[in-house]
Amino acid sequence: MAKQGLFTPKRKDGRAYWRVAFDWFAPLPPGTLVTQAELLTLLEITDKDLMYAIVSRAARELRKQKQRDIVVVRGQGYRVLHANEHVSKAETHKERAERQLKIANDVVDATDLAALTAAEREIWSQVKRGMVLLYQAVSSHEMTLARHEELIASLQERVKELEGE
Repeated sequence: MAKQGLFTPKRKDGRAYWRVAFDWFAPLPPGTLVTQAELLTLLEITDKDLMYAIVSRAARELRKQKQRDIVVVRGQGYRVLHANEHVSKAETHKERAERQLKIANDVVDATDLAALTAAEREIWSQVKRGMVLLYQAVSSHEMTLARHEELIASLQERVKELEGE
């Protein structure tokens, strides 16, 4: 089945596939594992690639609408995250993004500028400037977070001292 129909109603009940998955995951308690077989049956499909796309959209909506998220359990299905697991998942995505940003910068730096036309060199220059600005923003954000963490730790120590007096 083509993925183009993923977001339009396809079921007799009028719901889009992603809405079926969303409605299934939304009330589940944290820690619940939903198997791939359960999802395929629920969605009334056999295409795993379509299931992955459906669940990805449902997860996006869970984050936006319900402050909940799910994680892939490789070879099994999806597990509803506990609230204290969201930061860990976010950190994993952040680290992956930083690696991808480094690779993108390496690719831009490896460009043979002599092989480019003047117009292509101008595009390269704009992309390179954008990469530098993005890297600076990420670095600045990391330093700010580190400074905030130090301040919080310092304040926590001060509170302990004051409460002990």
